[in-house]
Amino acid sequence: SVRIPGMNRFPTSVKFRMICGLMLLAGAPLARAGTWYVAPNGNDSAGDGSAAHPWHTLRHATDRVPDEQPTIVLRDGLYEGGESAARAFTKPCTIRAENPYRAQIRPAAWQIRALTCYGAGNIIFQGLEIRGSGQGKGEYLIHLGTPGTHHLIFEDCIIHDGYGNDMVKINDAAHDI
Repeated sequence: SVRIPGMNRFPTSVKFRMICGLMLLAGAPLARAGTWYVAPNGNDSAGDGSAAHPWHTLRHATDRVPDEQPTIVLRDGLYEGGESAARAFTKPCTIRAENPYRAQIRPAAWQIRALTCYGAGNIIFQGLEIRGSGQGKGEYLIHLGTPGTHHLIFEDCIIHDGYGNDMVKINDAAHDI
């Protein structure tokens, strides 16, 4: 038999519940982080990031999700007007397309950036299509800058149609990209 110091001061029924609770905790999987949604037709003001009420912009989502290894799912569609992230997570945040390459990010006709990350950290981008506007304005599609920008991974993303400049620009002491 196992003796636990101080356990004798509790009635048997309490001991039983404590042991059962500890056994449940020991066998429980680690808490999973939440999943939030962004959609081209979402709403940053009225949405709550749920599947039924997604947000509209990546920036709004990254500013609001808890720092508990969140997953932000970009629903299929065109995200036009440039997206951004400026938050450094302490635990990795995954931003992924709901269906690979069907979440397409591009600048509006008057813009030159599709995605900017200034001060963003510990983010994994997966399955996104990031493309130029086709205007040929010397854009670089993705700009990763400022010293606080770090540990960004672009995994299984398609980046294309940049004209007259870099597709990805990394500067201003951004590191571990």
